[in-house]
Amino acid sequence: YRQGYFDDGPLERPGRAPRMRNALKPGSTDERVLDAKNQPIIFQVKVLPADQMPPPMVGKSPNPPEKPPSRGQRTYTVQYKVPIEDFRKTTHNNTGTIHVGAAVLAFNGTGRIGASLSQTLTLSFNEADATTVSGGLISFAQSINLPKSQKYLYLAVWDPASGRVGTLQIPLEENKQEN
Repeated sequence: YRQGYFDDGPLERPGRAPRMRNALKPGSTDERVLDAKNQPIIFQVKVLPADQMPPPMVGKSPNPPEKPPSRGQRTYTVQYKVPIEDFRKTTHNNTGTIHVGAAVLAFNGTGRIGASLSQTLTLSFNEADATTVSGGLISFAQSINLPKSQKYLYLAVWDPASGRVGTLQIPLEENKQEN
């Protein structure tokens, strides 16, 4: 398997025109826009054991796992930053809302899934501050209990409205601490 970021070149074949679609606009008009469904969502992620995660910003703490960790498990927090512009949004009274799907799959050394978590979240933000304060990124976090034998994570985010997906594989580094 591959880890990290790899630039495999353009997603479109050379010499082929990008796909366009008609977007309906208010007032019974339509506009030709680039069909971005085949473009991945590029996102940032930080994964740490929950007890090593810095204190969250107000309103940004992750939901705790459904159950406390069992023997041989450890709770991890996965912090995501996703670009708002990559998701279909709705706006009402200067408050934007997007729906984001997020999943974590944990694999052990033999490639078997040891734990998984998938959620669809509704995130709200101040439309006026979205680009200036956060740089167009919105943050959220997930907590998951993982067996200590897990070696790497496969993370995914998607837009349920458009079907666009972004994925990332990262190694899960065990921080050895003396007790």
